[in-house]
Amino acid sequence: MSKGLTELMAKYRNTGLVKGRLVLLPPPQALQFLTELEEHEVAVLGVELWYYVEHQGQNVLVEDPSGPGFEKELASDDPVGQSVAAARRYIEKELPESIVYVSFVENSGEEYWKAWEPTKSYAS
Repeated sequence: MSKGLTELMAKYRNTGLVKGRLVLLPPPQALQFLTELEEHEVAVLGVELWYYVEHQGQNVLVEDPSGPGFEKELASDDPVGQSVAAARRYIEKELPESIVYVSFVENSGEEYWKAWEPTKSYAS
């Protein structure tokens, strides 16, 4: 992984919540992250959605499995630009109101995760 991408991952690691190997970002930060992913030529395979539910008197963060995938965009002549644009449109115009965080399925490879050392955990 390039030094620039490593630094990008470290920057956003401190912005969101860490859940396993995922960093969950509030939608405004997710939009900025998409811009920077595109600058590093990383395509987005899909968007994962996260929201809170009350369970036994506590707010628990859970995944909504209805997040979109971008197979059509990934098959285009510009998979990075098209997939990032599709993710951006979804977050800006179609994101359900209940969603408080998003994460991305991306294609930069396994090395991507080495930069994501958890700094804070999600509330359970």
